[in-house]
Amino acid sequence: MSEDVDKKIEDYGYDSENKDIIVSGRPFEAVWNNLQLTEQAIAPGSKVLSVGEGLSDFARKLEMRTNSKVWALDLIYRHGTELFKQNPAEVYKYLSERYKGLLKPKLGNKNFPNRKQLIAGDIHDLPFSDSTLDLVIGSTVFEHLNLERALPELVRVLKNSGELRLSGCLLDLIPAENKLYPARVAIDGYGGDAYVMRAKNVVPALQWLIQQEGLTGYIVADQPNHRTEGVYKADVLVIRKDQNLPLIKQETNTDIDDLQRYPFIGKTYKIEKVGSEKSTNRLYTTTWQPQTRTTETITIDTFSVSEVA
Repeated sequence: MSEDVDKKIEDYGYDSENKDIIVSGRPFEAVWNNLQLTEQAIAPGSKVLSVGEGLSDFARKLEMRTNSKVWALDLIYRHGTELFKQNPAEVYKYLSERYKGLLKPKLGNKNFPNRKQLIAGDIHDLPFSDSTLDLVIGSTVFEHLNLERALPELVRVLKNSGELRLSGCLLDLIPAENKLYPARVAIDGYGGDAYVMRAKNVVPALQWLIQQEGLTGYIVADQPNHRTEGVYKADVLVIRKDQNLPLIKQETNTDIDDLQRYPFIGKTYKIEKVGSEKSTNRLYTTTWQPQTRTTETITIDTFSVSEVA
């Protein structure tokens, strides 16, 4: 693997030991629901950018469904649009050989992106002018970003009435205390093992957000954190350049038998200010391997939030 590719992987915040490259292949409905989108949130004729699109069919179907102009951006597209003429098995074979066993692709969808929509680009350095896009979206990309670098860049390209929406945020929310903080542990999709995987520089990025005049950040209580009573996963981050509230689908992204036990599912909170506190965290000392559980008491940065209508 070239030094350039190594650097890109490092910048995106993948596991530093294994340098896994995660390629999304989620179908349209999975991405739509994951981002809590509604059709009212995307007006006909809107200019939309889907970042970290991978091998999903989301951008292609979104353009048809909403009558908008949609681009898909991902580093993986630097291999050329000819790659996407092939069937999923051939694409998997090519990518696996190219990355010599380092690839952990999620190729769950046979409908590839429209090759005319593809942009081979870096989320941290978008090939768009200032204030040109109505909506920028990224499904489960949060943990792969250097967020302190990415967030200002993603906001830069938004129009004054524009919206940025990211999912997979690895943030935990305590609604009863109006408190938000970076999650310490995520659940791996490959078999459900827990592992430490955090977006780089989350706290400085959110601090930057709070300090920006004209920007408002919102977080959505997406599903309960089953490890700790009263804690919810806040997996959808929305940033707006105006004072309009985001249109949220308000549905859970997970199957829950007793929704009455989790009354905060789908509620939206405005991010207010930062603080810090002592917290005992259960950590996992290895990744992609059988886990060794340990605990430690550390000082973590927290953010106060307020529920919005």
